[in-house]
Formats: sequence, C-alpha cells, structure tokens
Amino acid sequence: MKVSVSFLCSDYDQEETIKRIDESNTDYIHVDMMDGNFVEASNFGPQEIKKMFKNTTKPLDVHMMVSSPNKYVKDFAKMKNVEYLTLHAEGHRRPIDVINMIRHTDMKVGLAINPETKVSRIIPLLNHVDQVLVMSVKPGKGGQKFMEDVLYKVETLKDIREQNGYHYVINVMYARFPVNCHIRLINLNDCTTHIQFNIKVNIVYLWHHQQHRSGCRI
Repeated sequence: MKVSVSFLCSDYDQEETIKRIDESNTDYIHVDMMDGNFVEASNFGPQEIKKMFKNTTKPLDVHMMVSSPNKYVKDFAKMKNVEYLTLHAEGHRRPIDVINMIRHTDMKVGLAINPETKVSRIIPLLNHVDQVLVMSVKPGKGGQKFMEDVLYKVETLKDIREQNGYHYVINVMYARFPVNCHIRLINLNDCTTHIQFNIKVNIVYLWHHQQHRSGCRI
C-alpha cells in the first residue's frame, strides 16, 4: 500500500511541513486545491502550487475540489512533478470530457466521489481512470470523523475492477490516524500497517489530526 500525505494541517509552517514530508518515506505529497465554489473554502491555484513544490522530489497527488476542473488541466500538465490529477465526479456535468483532457497529458487520471455519491454513478468512467478516490469525509473541511459506512464502496470498486480487468488503484481519504499512531514523517510503517489491516486499498491519503488544542499535527 502507498501513502499520500497532506501538508495542510501541521504544527509547522507550510515550507517546513512540505520539506518534512518530502524528506519522509511517504510515496506522494497530497495537494488539495479548493476554489471556494465547489467547496466553501479556497486556498491556492496551479501557479501557487507550482511555486510551493518547485524544489520537492516527491510526486504530487493533486486533488481538485473545484467546479470546472477543465480550466486547470493545462496548467498542471506543465508541471513535471504531478503524477495524479484528480477531479470530482460531482464537479463537472461531463466528467468524461475532463478525464479525456488529462489522458492526453503525461499525468494519471484520478476520479473522486463524495460520501453520498454511489459507485453506480461512475461505472461508465472506470475504464478511463487510473485512480478512484473514495471520500470518507465531506470535501473542503478538516478534522472530520471518518465515515466507515463508505467502505463498502472499496469492495464494490475492487469487484468491478476484477470483473472487467480495469487497472485503477483505489485511494481512501483516511481523515484521522489511529489514536495510537503518532507519525513523525520518518517511518510510516506502523500506521500504514494498521490502516491496511482495516482498509485494504492501494493508496491511503492521510493527515494527522488529534482532538486537542493543538489541532492537526505532523
């Protein structure tokens, strides 16, 4: 199982957090982009992301929580370190058009579905994507409790993949690390083993959140 770690929630400043993740043994740096439309929050666009990660070595796993994701594909395609570019099935009236745009670049295509979205909605798209991100929290807000009732989607997606010979990997947003797992971004093995035992997926997206006054920690 691979791990994709977010830099948004940390006791360190942004530059130091990104540096620590980049020096860790995580597989990807997860980048959430929010536009203030698809979700209430907004943060940064492709140009800011390009500057933030110009000196990092880890591949980027970019999650576009935006309306009209087609507007951003060309900008991300110009960045050499974006491996996955993920759009929301709910973020465009014809997600296949955006998927095809990404497929004509060197990036891999990711497709995210919100907790309330059924897998049946995206079945026609599954042969065209490289990753499916199963949201276990509502997009755009940190510190939420993991919604265990979405995990049936993982099994459904695995069955569809096996029955049809599809190649996509399955990514689950794991909103909180296990309470007994304190990640220092040096060795992720204990945490990933715990998560893999409970959620057998290909990639898990993490940020470290604890319910105390310090909030999110890395």
